[in-house]
Amino acid sequence: MVSTGVIASLALVATFVHQAEGHVYLTQPLAEFKKGASKSSWVAEFPPPWSGTFRTGAQYAAVAPGKGYKDLKSFLEDKGPVCGNSLPDAKAKPIPSDGVIKLASTIEHAGPCEVWFDDVRAFHDDDCEKTFGSATSFKVDFSACKGSCMLRFYWLGLQDGGKRWQSYKNCIPLTDGTSSGSSSSTKTPAPATKKPSSKTPTPTTSTPTPTTATPAPTEDTVDDEYASGSNSTTPSTTPSPTKKCAAKRRS
Repeated sequence: MVSTGVIASLALVATFVHQAEGHVYLTQPLAEFKKGASKSSWVAEFPPPWSGTFRTGAQYAAVAPGKGYKDLKSFLEDKGPVCGNSLPDAKAKPIPSDGVIKLASTIEHAGPCEVWFDDVRAFHDDDCEKTFGSATSFKVDFSACKGSCMLRFYWLGLQDGGKRWQSYKNCIPLTDGTSSGSSSSTKTPAPATKKPSSKTPTPTTSTPTPTTATPAPTEDTVDDEYASGSNSTTPSTTPSPTKKCAAKRRS
């Protein structure tokens, strides 16, 4: 006969397994985690910050905007580390060609979830457990990820009928395999180089103008030298009338 204690223990284990399955993380693109850290555990657990009943994601969605939270990201930003236990500096993963995000398990707790590419929200659902059910994948528009970006996954799990709230976060660096990011950086200096280079030759060409004008006075100086030479011949012709005068006096 199985004792009541054994049955209770089995029930506790079953509950733990059920909850563990509900603690999801991304497998496509694959999230990488800190050494020794749990991949699927929540990174912060806290009681409801507002009065009321929060058994469903819809109940959270009805209250959160009035409390100043326009999206799930802004609400979970300070609930645990920014990227949870995942590594934001891991090797960049390729953007899925099928545009599908895959989870390690089904989402087993009520609550909203979101996907962001840098500062662009690409996906939101008020209650991902209700929407996805037993599904472990969903499509996302990856067009907002240009060249490279950081995928951020957020999920708020409403545990125990909304009495305990749990924060889940994954960060995954992505790349589309193109050089669009580097090509934009190479385009930037190009116009800056053209502008100074076109202006620089203008003063350079004007500089030779005074340079060619400088030898002009040198040529004038040479002419003056010749002129002074001709002046020295002029006095040599001057004595000739002097001789004539002297001849007249003798007669």
